[in-house]
Amino acid sequence: MKIAARSLAALTVALAAALGGCALPAAADPASLAGALRGSVTTSVEQARAERAASLVPAQEIPTLKTAGRLTVGVRADAGCPAAFTGADGELEGYYVDFASALAEEMGLRVTFVSVSGVDAALSDSVDAVLGVRSGESAVATIVAPFEDEGVGLFGKGASDVPDAAALAGATVGAQDSSSSLRALGATDLAVRTRTYANVNAAFDALDAGEVDYVLCDVNSGGYLSTFYDDVSLAGTIAAPSRQGVALLSSDQALESAVDEAYARLESNGRLACIRARWFGTGERLGEGSVVRAAQ
Repeated sequence: MKIAARSLAALTVALAAALGGCALPAAADPASLAGALRGSVTTSVEQARAERAASLVPAQEIPTLKTAGRLTVGVRADAGCPAAFTGADGELEGYYVDFASALAEEMGLRVTFVSVSGVDAALSDSVDAVLGVRSGESAVATIVAPFEDEGVGLFGKGASDVPDAAALAGATVGAQDSSSSLRALGATDLAVRTRTYANVNAAFDALDAGEVDYVLCDVNSGGYLSTFYDDVSLAGTIAAPSRQGVALLSSDQALESAVDEAYARLESNGRLACIRARWFGTGERLGEGSVVRAAQ
């Protein structure tokens, strides 16, 4: 799957469009929004991070942290864009980065990112948490803070209400050739025509050109790419979406409590919605209401 990283100009424009009337809370940290806010702050990202880190006071004592006063976060090496990737300036950025930075800040902690492969080994050895883990994926972890929606979605131009199967009948859907999204579509009874492309970027270009009615792909990749096009958004998911969260050692009750409380604050103060809007074009979460229904 080919997904291009945004240029600095595109990031700034996308943030303005995505947040719309979404006001950042007074406590929002410019550094936690990385490159997108660079055009509106006078300090560098590195300076902002340093200044913010110097002001942090731990909300509670967590003796089990790998490094005192710091949340060490594992990001799997294959996470990719838009979860976590190296930007043009060499800095790590992405949805995971913004989310974990905000989460750590709510806990009064600094944050360090570590590339990991296996969840269990990393938690036992080098990190406090691993991002983007499904329930049941780890033998030693509890999954908390379900910050990431997961599913296969249909993206269309001018999409508003979720279509039902009857409305989709005969529609042309573009998708990456031999993708897991196409396999998921095959498990449904949706009567659509498919047109395949070398990558999901090409499918979105085809949607923009009017060559297909929808693009079928992972909801996060599609949400990210939709911000590059006028009037493109998620129309619906082809099955019930699930969520991925933060993996913590099941034995670490102190850290679990602190993360749960910090995550609840991110949801209630609107910061999570704003971070999601930056990367996916909307702060809304997916649920049963996003699923394409059978024809009545």
